[in-house]
Amino acid sequence: MTRAQNVDALVVLAGQLGAVAAGTEWYLFGSMDREEEFASDVDLLILCGTAAQADALRAAIDPDQLGRPIDLSLMTFEEEREISAVTLQAARKIYP
Repeated sequence: MTRAQNVDALVVLAGQLGAVAAGTEWYLFGSMDREEEFASDVDLLILCGTAAQADALRAAIDPDQLGRPIDLSLMTFEEEREISAVTLQAARKIYP
């Protein structure tokens, strides 16, 4: 799958998760985001309102559903502000 196809699939997934994903922000980073030819996984960062929401998303997302493993990173917005994960990873927002 290409970057665009993975982004489309992840946006559909976020929509399917409904209330579990409400208020979250999803970011793609790493080799798939850079569109490297031999990207081995999909690096996905999801920012959540609470740790409980992060736990619910971790349980709801199958890391093998895209044909490549999803390397899932979940943190609260507060945790992201403390370490600037989006900036550090040069992540690009894909949802909403």
